[in-house]
Amino acid sequence: MIEYKTQKKERYYSEVIRLYTELGYSIGHISRIFPLSYGTVKRWLSIFAEEERKDNESAMKKKSSTTQNHMDSVLIWFEFGFSSVFLIK
Repeated sequence: MIEYKTQKKERYYSEVIRLYTELGYSIGHISRIFPLSYGTVKRWLSIFAEEERKDNESAMKKKSSTTQNHMDSVLIWFEFGFSSVFLIK
């Protein structure tokens, strides 16, 4: 039974996600196209949404870290570079 479910997921998962996200098919429509229950399609979409949320949070943390590093560099330049300009005059 588990092996059968795994085979179904391997076979249909990416297409289910594509039909829903790119083409706007409803959960009911997708469950009629493939030999999948409404609940299975809904669960797969929930799993996909959660994975996307985690990926986006991870990307935002990485971007925030990069932005913070850039801001630190600008602050250091401003503190030292700006004062150096005044020291030259």
